[in-house]
Amino acid sequence: MGIGLAIAKQAASEGARISLLARSLDQLEKAKQSICEACDVEVSIFSADVRDYVAVERAVNKAGPIDVLVVNHGVYYVEELETQELDVVKSMIDVNLMGSFNVIKAALPSMKRMIENTKGLPPLLLCLQSPARWVHMVLRHIRPPNLDFED
Repeated sequence: MGIGLAIAKQAASEGARISLLARSLDQLEKAKQSICEACDVEVSIFSADVRDYVAVERAVNKAGPIDVLVVNHGVYYVEELETQELDVVKSMIDVNLMGSFNVIKAALPSMKRMIENTKGLPPLLLCLQSPARWVHMVLRHIRPPNLDFED
């Protein structure tokens, strides 16, 4: 079980309405079934690629009000940076960075409305994207021989 599914299950166990977004409809169905089996809550699923702002915005609008937004997607291709093709690096940046911006940008209007509707109680934004992943990718290839980085 991944971090995102664990967070969704925990929120569901506390009675939250859950909306999941991912590219793979099969994976979404499996995650929904797993949550529904563990908790008696409503789970909505939306298939969209985080690199596609319009698709993300459409899914966020269908999902409805957002109290808590968890941004937990990401890809990382382990390869020597010197030999890694630039299109692979661009793909990681598009998913991990631009995808995060797309999700947050699409959710902001709903989150702002939540502030207005709750008289200032802010919704929660939880970003689990780690810049350390990128730093690690570079440092593991330029480290001194006596310094070890775990993969």
